[in-house]
Amino acid sequence: MSNSIIPVPAPVGTNLQSFQNTIGANVVQAEAVTIVDASGTEKATTANPLKVDGSGVTQPVSGTFFQATQPVSAASLPLASGAASLLSGQGTATSTAAALATNTCKKVTLKVNISAAANVYVGPSGVTSSTGLELGPGESVPLEVSNTNLIYVITASTSAAYSWIAVN
Repeated sequence: MSNSIIPVPAPVGTNLQSFQNTIGANVVQAEAVTIVDASGTEKATTANPLKVDGSGVTQPVSGTFFQATQPVSAASLPLASGAASLLSGQGTATSTAAALATNTCKKVTLKVNISAAANVYVGPSGVTSSTGLELGPGESVPLEVSNTNLIYVITASTSAAYSWIAVN
C-alpha cells in the first residue's frame, strides 16, 4: 500500500489521501479523503464527515409531504388556448365512394386495417378505384384537410375496414 498527499487549494487547506490495494492479480482502487486545517490538524475524514450546517443536529423539515409518484389525470387539466385535440374514427369502404364523417381538422391520417380483404382508394369527391390513391392492408396516408368529410374512400369490389385519426 502506498500513501500520497496531494495538496488541493482551499481556504483552510485540504489534502486527499489515496490508497491502492492489490487483491490477487487485480488492483482495486479505494480512496479516503482527509480534510485538514492550515496547521495539519485533521478536521474530517471519509469515515467521520464534516457537518456542513455547523449545528451538528438533525434539521427539521416542515411542509406537506407528497409521495414520489402522485396520480395525475391529464383529463382534468385545462387545454391551453389554441391547443390541438385528437379525433378518431373507423369505417368500412365499399364499392360506392363515401365521405368520412364531418369533423373540423387540420391533419388526418387514414389507415387501411391490416385485416382488410381489399385495397382502399382515397381521394376527393368522385374518387374511383381508377383515380384514387391505392392503399393496401396496413398502409396509411397523412392528409392536410380542413374537414374529414373532404376525404372519400372506395374499394374495387369487396368491403374493407379502415381507421383514421385527426388533429384539429
